[in-house]
Amino acid sequence: MATSRSTQDPKCTADLGAQYVTRMPEYAKKHQGFYEDLLTHGVLRPLTAPIEGMQMKEGAENFVTPEGISSIVKHYLKESGIDLETMILNILLWKHAPHLKVNLSVQSYTIVYKPHS
Repeated sequence: MATSRSTQDPKCTADLGAQYVTRMPEYAKKHQGFYEDLLTHGVLRPLTAPIEGMQMKEGAENFVTPEGISSIVKHYLKESGIDLETMILNILLWKHAPHLKVNLSVQSYTIVYKPHS
């Protein structure tokens, strides 16, 4: 996930990799807290425009990230309180919660972010 931004116009962005997020019915309940959190904070918005060649599965919902796909990671970093100058070693989803492994000076820590319910 990466978002490139124009040096001339900050509103001009291009996502490299994922351009939209699809919520499949089988994961809707399991990850409901994450979607609610991202939608509430405006990180995700429903995709309303058609995309040529898109194949929709029954019950699937698509979302876009108005500030770029990298805004999902930035949102969770901001919510975690982590200093953005901290080196992130690893991000993984375990037991339905993102875990960030970070390097602060000479020690490593794992931070678990759980969205507010």
